[in-house]
Amino acid sequence: MFQVLASRTFQKQFNDIPNRLHNRIRKGLKELESDPYTPRSNADIKQLNDTNPLKYRIKIGEYMVIYYIEGKVVKIIEIFIRGRGYRE
Repeated sequence: MFQVLASRTFQKQFNDIPNRLHNRIRKGLKELESDPYTPRSNADIKQLNDTNPLKYRIKIGEYMVIYYIEGKVVKIIEIFIRGRGYRE
């Protein structure tokens, strides 16, 4: 099992998302507790190339959540709507 921790940036962005989507996003993040590496039917996970530390994204509906992994801890960096693109 992995522990999932959210950054302050993520928390602020999450609070700006409509409340009706909060449960869906929480369920998606819960999937990261069991396996944050492997894509599956209820977890559209992809490794982001050329990132240091190595980052991943999980797509939840029309939102992308960016995270990285340290040992058994998944650190959520940010969430944004698809189409915005990734930051460096």
